[in-house]
Order: sequence, then structure tokens, then C-alpha cells
Amino acid sequence: MTTTRTVEPGALVKPGRQRQLLTFSLMLAMGVAALEGTVVTTALPTIVGELHGLTLYPWVFAAYLLTSTTSVPIYGKLADLYGRKPVFMVGLALFLLGTALSGLSASMTQLIVFRAVQGLGAGAVLPLTFTVLGDIYTIRERAKVQPLFSSIWGVLSIAGPPFGALITATLSWRWVFFVNVPVCIVTSLLLWAFLRERVDRRRVSVDYLGALTLTLGLVAALLAVLEGGKAWPWSAWQSLGLFGAAALLLVAFVVVERRVPDPMIPFRAFRIGAVAVSSVGNLLVGVCMFGLMSFVPLYAQGVQGQGAGGASAVLIPMLLGWSMMALGSGKLFVTLGFRLSSLIGTALIAAGTAPLILVTPASPLLLIGACMAVAGFGFGLSSTSFILAPQAAVPWGLRGAITSSTQFFRTIGGAVGVSLLGAVLNAQLTARVPAEQLTQDLDTLVSSLLNPESRAALPADLAGNLSLGMADGLHLIYLAVFAIAAIGLLQVALFAQGPEPAIAQHEASEPTSVEMVH
Repeated sequence: MTTTRTVEPGALVKPGRQRQLLTFSLMLAMGVAALEGTVVTTALPTIVGELHGLTLYPWVFAAYLLTSTTSVPIYGKLADLYGRKPVFMVGLALFLLGTALSGLSASMTQLIVFRAVQGLGAGAVLPLTFTVLGDIYTIRERAKVQPLFSSIWGVLSIAGPPFGALITATLSWRWVFFVNVPVCIVTSLLLWAFLRERVDRRRVSVDYLGALTLTLGLVAALLAVLEGGKAWPWSAWQSLGLFGAAALLLVAFVVVERRVPDPMIPFRAFRIGAVAVSSVGNLLVGVCMFGLMSFVPLYAQGVQGQGAGGASAVLIPMLLGWSMMALGSGKLFVTLGFRLSSLIGTALIAAGTAPLILVTPASPLLLIGACMAVAGFGFGLSSTSFILAPQAAVPWGLRGAITSSTQFFRTIGGAVGVSLLGAVLNAQLTARVPAEQLTQDLDTLVSSLLNPESRAALPADLAGNLSLGMADGLHLIYLAVFAIAAIGLLQVALFAQGPEPAIAQHEASEPTSVEMVH
């Protein structure tokens, strides 16, 4: 069977007003997805107070994470088979539907279901945004545009919680969702009008079995890491069963992919050095990035006794460093090439995380913030390198799947990494706090410790043990994050192959038609 796709991105979207409006619509799409991932955080206490269902609280996040993560590779492949526009529009429609229904939720169960629908749409937005950018800009132009998108993603992800708090305080928690509805509508209209592609579609073989085994395997794995150590012990039959099911399903997925004519994830592309290194790099960077964002503010609040302002003071430098470096990272990528730019990026991440191992309760916030800024510079540079290099290494017919897979590896790395690192913290807290002091469940006591007002009401010995347990756990987490950053640096040093002079060749040979014969 022969599948031919004819695409002329450069001819279809020339520089000018049309491409500017299309780029603006992509920026809007990415912006609402970035905000929606975190904006709900500060609104949730109010939501729980109105809708009740405290026991379902974690699933408001988990439902969104599960569907947005597991759907990413599927959207990427469908975009390669059927074109970017129809798949993007379906993703945006699902995101819009889930957003509107979330704002209308009358119970926590409804909110969780609608957040799952929202996440199902969000799984298309980020990877297809970068895929379309790869279609309409040359590699040198992309090196200027994509870093801007990366920096905007970082800014809006961090801005989500305070923005959600402001909306909840001034309007209603429902407007945390409703405010995105008109933006989604405008984005959809702009993309419909200005995203033009010419795809000659003949017979295609859709890998339904691959999509099913991949989705079920990822859902089982994510459920195991999200609920393990919380809803049940790590050694419980539920955890063992889910991990076993995930392993079997993912092995089945690999077997299926090696046999079908048009696989959901093209493993042959991972033989390309830039694709393989970027995928592993994104997995490790995801652990480091989400690990620092989740656990460094905890040190400021739980160990040093700072308030929310202290948590922001150590987080904002990473955001600023990321955004500043991302803006200039495209030019560095073109000038230095993939290997050197990714080496510098991963080295900065390792250099920023190493001193955190030595922080003490007396360490100034300025020092911790400086470490986070250095790591932020590394994230800004490496994230750009790990997107641009794989896109430059594959033709149009694989770009959607490869762009989606690199984004998927970062997200799955963050989700699994944060859950496992959280288990380390819980173990240290449990070991430090005697059973007779556990007058409430551990999560409630930790929440009291993080709030300066409720912390003062805790017995001094209990507060001290909680703080010591948190310090011990966080030091182990920082050590683990540094080790992962060092592994990332090592794998880039050993396996990265610079695409230069392939950058110049890629511009000259950007395929106008891709024919894949099976």
C-alpha cells in the first residue's frame, strides 16, 4: 500500500499578514493550554467548599493529566496521516467543550469528567502548535519563533495560580474556566481561516491496536504512580497489578508497532541521533523541571518557615531565567549546533541543582533563587534544542509524531518523576514523626506546617519533627534531581550528534512531497 502526502508549507503560508495571524492564533492556543494546566490550583479550595467531595480533590488534576498525557502521541500520528488542521480543530473543540462544561459543573464528579474531556483536547494543542510552527517556518526562522513560544509557556504556567486566585476572589471559581471560552473560540476561527495545507490523502492504515495498547498502558502506569503511596501502599496488590498491566500493555504496544505498516510511533526515527537524544533528554529534563518547581518552594515554606511570598521568591528566578534564555536560545542553536547547545543547557541544569543539596534552614532565599535561575537558563536552552533538532532531522510525514513524542516524554517524565519523588518525601516524613504525634493524617499536618498561621498552632515538637522530616526528604530529592541532570548531561555528551551542516541542508531540501511505501 502506498500513502502519498503532498505538502508545500512554504508555498501555502508565505511571510506576511496571513502567517502573522496564524502565528498569533497558535500563540493563543498555547496560552490557554498553559494557563489551564495550573490556573485551577488556587481555585480548588473554593471549588471543594462549594461542590464538596474532598476525597476526590486529587482527581481534578489527575483526570486532566491522564488524558492530556496519553493522547499526545495519538494526535501527533493522526496529524501526519490526515493533516494538521482537522486534528487541531478536533483538539480545540474538545478543549473548548471541556472548559465550558467544567465551569458549569454541579458536582466534583462532573468536574472530574469534564476536566478529563478538557485534557483530551489539551493533548493536541501543545504538540500540534510546535508541529505547525515547524511546517510554516524554515529551521532558521523557527529558531527565532519557537523560543518565544517556549518562554510564553513558562511564564503563563507560573502565572496560572495567582491568576486563578485573582479570578476566584473577584468573580467566581467558574470564571477560571469561562474566561478561556472566548479565547478558544477566537483561536479556532483564526486557525480555520489561516491554517492552509494541501494534503493528498490516499489509503492509509490507522494503527487502532497500537493506539489502544499505548493508551491503556500509559493510563495504568500513571494511575500506579499517582495513587501509589496515597490511596494504597506501594507494595499493595493494586500497585503491583497496575505496574504489571502497564508493562504487559506497553510490551504489546512495541510488538504491534513493529508489525503494522503505519505505526503510531515510528520507532525507526529513533535511530536518528538527534531524535533519540532529544527524547531521552526531554524525559530527564521533565523530571528535573517539575521536580524543582514542585519541591524547592516546599523547602522555603516547610523548612525555613516562609510564607507564599518566599515560595514565589525561589520560583520566579527559574521562570525568568527560562524565559530570558529561551528568547536567545534559537540563535544559539543555529550558531552552536545541537550538540554544543544541548550540552550547555544540560550542564546549566546540573550546575543549578548541585548546590541545592547543601542548602540549610539558614540559607538565604537569594542563594536558592540564584540556583533556580541557573537551572532556568538550562531549561530554556535545552528545551529549544530538544524541539528544533528532531524537527530538522525528519520529513513532514514524521514531524507531527516526532514533535508530539518529544513533548510526551517531557510530560511523562514530570508526572512519573514528581510522584516518585513525592513518595521519597512521604517516607522521610513518616520516619521522622512518631505515630503518637499523628493526631491528624499526615497530609493535613503538612498543610498546617506550610501555612505560617496554622504552623504556630502546631505543638513545637510535632512542628520540629515535620520540618526535619521535610528537610531530610527534600535533600534526598535534590540529590536525585542532580543525579538525573548529570545523567542527562552525560547522555548528551556521549550520544548527541550535531546536525550542522544539516541545518543549511535542511533549508535547501525541505520536502515538498513525502512518499512512504509500505
